[in-house]
Amino acid sequence: MSLNQTDLLIMIRNKVLTEAIDNMKNGIISKKILSVANGNVTLFSFDKGQSLTEHSTPHAVLLMALEGKADFSLGKKSFTFLKGEYLILEPGELHALNAVTEFKMLMALIKS
Repeated sequence: MSLNQTDLLIMIRNKVLTEAIDNMKNGIISKKILSVANGNVTLFSFDKGQSLTEHSTPHAVLLMALEGKADFSLGKKSFTFLKGEYLILEPGELHALNAVTEFKMLMALIKS
């Protein structure tokens, strides 16, 4: 049986986001939960010590830490990214992440 976007949204609507994605030992998992013409929403799970090297995107991004702790760099600034905190990244901003503990976050990418 094939599910459409509405069916998927109904299935996950009552879930706790941190339960909607697993952890993977020594790995990173990404799970797209919504995709529309002008963007998408993706869950990420990082095992302790996993990282994303410095990169940028041509789109605006909202990140929200859901669980755990990560070191985050935005340009030349570094800080700890903790559960409940959020960041807004402008298009083209260089950023990187290193999971200090098991870490989960939600990313909303907005295309202009």
